[in-house]
Amino acid sequence: MLALFGQDEYFVLNGISGSRELFELSVFAVIFVLPIFTIVTAPVFRDGTAKNEVTWGTSRTTLYVARLLIVTVLCILMRAILIGFGMLTATIIGEGLGDTSGGFWAEFFLIFGTQLFLFIAVSWVGVFLVFTIKNGFVVIEVFLGLMFAPTLLMQMLEQLNVNPSIVSFISNFDIATGITQLANLGNLETREILLILALGVFWMAMPTVIGLLKFQKAEIR
Repeated sequence: MLALFGQDEYFVLNGISGSRELFELSVFAVIFVLPIFTIVTAPVFRDGTAKNEVTWGTSRTTLYVARLLIVTVLCILMRAILIGFGMLTATIIGEGLGDTSGGFWAEFFLIFGTQLFLFIAVSWVGVFLVFTIKNGFVVIEVFLGLMFAPTLLMQMLEQLNVNPSIVSFISNFDIATGITQLANLGNLETREILLILALGVFWMAMPTVIGLLKFQKAEIR
């Protein structure tokens, strides 16, 4: 029998337990979003591509939104492949798929869908950064900072016993923690879930509106 001892319980590797572990570790999959939005968006500013498309009659809004749609589709495929391949691997090398009774699939797709929504929001932030900054190395640094700096800052403030209200305020913008929390969707209250999804809406809407406005006025070379 292939099994591992966890901290609190006996852990048996199978497709179901593998999917749970993948969901809990999903925050690290944010790294896979980087090549998606950089590969899709960065070429727009190479060799006069953006200028040519605008000259041929493509509106700047269409140019921007088209990239959002492409990265959204690729983000969905990326998440489906990562989770699907991980479950398949755990099923093959472990003890099969496992027990899917008790509403497993309903919970599975709820977690997958809500986390995916935040991943799409993250990818839209990436598109905004590329259109705004254009420098690939700077984009990567700023993106990683936006994704993980709030979590690290909160951990540091908690260690320093800073006023909890400050930590709570920062958590309202921490999308990485939101992705992790959604892995245990069944333990969250409806209010908590709605707040996390609202955070996703914020990260999708705010950069997109600003990005479109700035791109309308930007000089295209």
